[in-house]
Amino acid sequence: MKKNLYLGINKDISCLIIFLFLQMGHVNASSHYDFKSNGIFYAIKSNTEVIVTSEGDLKKAYKGKVVIPSTVSYGGKIYNVTEIGKCAFLACKSLNSVVIPSSIKIIGSEAFMNCSSLTKVSLSDGLVAILYGAFRDCPLKSINFPSSVRLIESRAFQNTNLTKVRLPDGLKEIHSEAFSNCHYLVSVYLPDGIKKLNDTFIGCTSLNYVRLPNTLVSMWKAFAGCTSLTSIAIPNSVECLFHGTFQDCTALNSVILPENLKLIGPLAFKGCISLETINLPHNAKVDNGAFLGCYSLRSVKAYKGQRISNTAFKGCDKVKMQWINKESNTSNNGKLPPYEQENGEDTIVIQDNTDLLDTLYSQQNLKKIK
Repeated sequence: MKKNLYLGINKDISCLIIFLFLQMGHVNASSHYDFKSNGIFYAIKSNTEVIVTSEGDLKKAYKGKVVIPSTVSYGGKIYNVTEIGKCAFLACKSLNSVVIPSSIKIIGSEAFMNCSSLTKVSLSDGLVAILYGAFRDCPLKSINFPSSVRLIESRAFQNTNLTKVRLPDGLKEIHSEAFSNCHYLVSVYLPDGIKKLNDTFIGCTSLNYVRLPNTLVSMWKAFAGCTSLTSIAIPNSVECLFHGTFQDCTALNSVILPENLKLIGPLAFKGCISLETINLPHNAKVDNGAFLGCYSLRSVKAYKGQRISNTAFKGCDKVKMQWINKESNTSNNGKLPPYEQENGEDTIVIQDNTDLLDTLYSQQNLKKIK
């Protein structure tokens, strides 16, 4: 298994409704069980509900195919099975298949983590949340997400063998590194409704197709290290490409940036060595090292007076800037870093995050600073 070189900081914030839903009566299933029925251990959650748990002894771990029922009887009462508890199937090396009924609302944190033979999981409509690391390090090749799923937490499917992911239209939140280091993942469909992606697909080295949602507002290291991604069309809803969004996407050669984009953050396209042209939206601020080391970059269209860091295109030795006048939409070729002519004198427009000393040093005939 490849070592993850792109571990990001978990910046997840669950929406209030889902948070409250998860907290009400939530039990840590890894700590105890109350009874066993047909080979499955249960902990009583309430007068009407139980959660699936484990015995706690790996020697008695679940094996083969497990079919979880929607109801179970104990002590003369019938309980609804509504949750798979935290670590319930953790490291069950001989578990290869699980059928999950529609009564299950939550799959708990690390519920199936490191089940090294688990290749088949059947999810049912009714499932609302898949929590932290639920299927991490499992060799799952495919999974169908029911339309009821609203939340996928961090690292839920990290290091799995999924090849295609189509997320349901009702999904509201997908947290950091949810599908990171899925080295066999080729295509991803993300539904409208998702507003942010934080290092979600970092290190997915086979990924070559992505459909982004039209509700997306920001991305942060979302596709860093996706070395097979060749093109991306970013929807008009996106306002910010934060730190390292497409960093080291070495095959990326076509990028369509939206007109509403306000920020291209530090290292956003660092190391995209196949990128040859880029058209900057007129309101976008281009931050430090945004295109650092994109040494194939030859043509950049930008607007006169646009806020571009002096180090934004560092290492892009072949690049030629085409400056567009906002008012007339006319253009002319210019130098890098950006400068303007004012009354016959060289004038540097100092931008936010510009390396001022480097800028001054590079302009030997500088007469005026603005």
